[in-house]
Amino acid sequence: EVLFYVWDPRCLSIDQEFREEYLPYLPHVFDLLLNTKDGLDLYDYLVFIEETELGGFKGDTVARRRASRLVNILLRYRKSIFNKSKNLQPTED
Repeated sequence: EVLFYVWDPRCLSIDQEFREEYLPYLPHVFDLLLNTKDGLDLYDYLVFIEETELGGFKGDTVARRRASRLVNILLRYRKSIFNKSKNLQPTED
């Protein structure tokens, strides 16, 4: 949901038909979120995906802002995200 509604580099969230567009990236995003201390690796991954796989321009400030916004949201809610799974615990800050 968060990749589709918050990150959404292809601006697809206006059409529910494309809801699964970003699902292939979710496992790695989840793994990075679980193991990151500051979110920089997650930020780099999102920018990399946008620049290399989704047709974004290298150094695009909008892509960087989009990635930063998503990382900030995910870090803010990380503990509650992982509390739903008793076997997973995020890296402590």
